[in-house]
Amino acid sequence: MPLPCPPQTAPEPPPYRPTPIRLYVIGTMETHNEQALLVDRWLVLSEWLAQQGFPVENTRPVFISSATTPPNWLAALRETERVDPWFRGVRAIIARGLGGFAAGGVDAPDGRARAILGDAAYYALTGQSHRCEVDYRLPAFACTWQAQLGALAHEIGHGQGFQHDAGGVMEHWWRWPDVPLVSEEAFAERRARQAAVSQSTDLISEVRRLLGQVRP
Repeated sequence: MPLPCPPQTAPEPPPYRPTPIRLYVIGTMETHNEQALLVDRWLVLSEWLAQQGFPVENTRPVFISSATTPPNWLAALRETERVDPWFRGVRAIIARGLGGFAAGGVDAPDGRARAILGDAAYYALTGQSHRCEVDYRLPAFACTWQAQLGALAHEIGHGQGFQHDAGGVMEHWWRWPDVPLVSEEAFAERRARQAAVSQSTDLISEVRRLLGQVRP
């Protein structure tokens, strides 16, 4: 009599792991104090992100000094890839020369993730809120360093694949740090989606393995 087969149990899906993050600052610092302020404020944001499970790989920004400013966000992204070609994660970038630009996202199919801000964020984060307000005609509440850290967190969220309906800073960036990056529901949904993709990939691998065993 053949022995009964033990019951098959599905393997536990791996936990959701957000994409790692690095910050790059492109452009010439006008004073040493500006660099010190950027270091301090990135550390604050890094700790806030880490508390929510979003890993930051450099608590000190990568400073890229350049005599010429990038003409657009794609040039800024490529400059970070030239300096740091092997990093695979969300490239958070503050680039002099991009004005009031702010955007983030993930490019398909290569998965290049970015979160990019320009001079408005640079001035607000280095204690020059008046230049943020005057040069880019932004309201005073948007030119505080806290608000611009919220804007940077918001674009990092886009680099993680979240949209505005994810709640938290993704919906109201100027409320940082009083709200999380995304709501608990959005984070749980992302975790479930990644688990489903992982299980689907495991199933495909198992089918391929079995097909390989029965081939003549």
